[in-house]
Amino acid sequence: MGATRPAASLFWGGNGPGIKLPQQSTNGSTNGDARSQYTDELAAEGTELRVERNKPGQHRHSADHSVIDLVSDLSKICPDKTIAAILNRLGYKTGQEETWNTSRVAGLREYHNIAPFQN
Repeated sequence: MGATRPAASLFWGGNGPGIKLPQQSTNGSTNGDARSQYTDELAAEGTELRVERNKPGQHRHSADHSVIDLVSDLSKICPDKTIAAILNRLGYKTGQEETWNTSRVAGLREYHNIAPFQN
């Protein structure tokens, strides 16, 4: 029967991410050689995590593109107050998960260079 490895957990130390090993080996002793061998095996495996980065200007607090398109279309036929009411009725939220109001619609329009409603 083969020896089982002790469980390891990831942690973030002063020098960056690392591996935290348990204090005891599988046989119950605190054998330093077994710990260093286990660490060397994990380092040799080279586990890698890849995460896609956001593009400049993108973050998790952005309004959906569908909201921006809808505001762009609605701003041609109605004022910001009406747009806010429509967005709220449809259940859309801002990037910060807030309900829409006139100033938030105006801010979205200005940020995305959408012209306001003209009588």
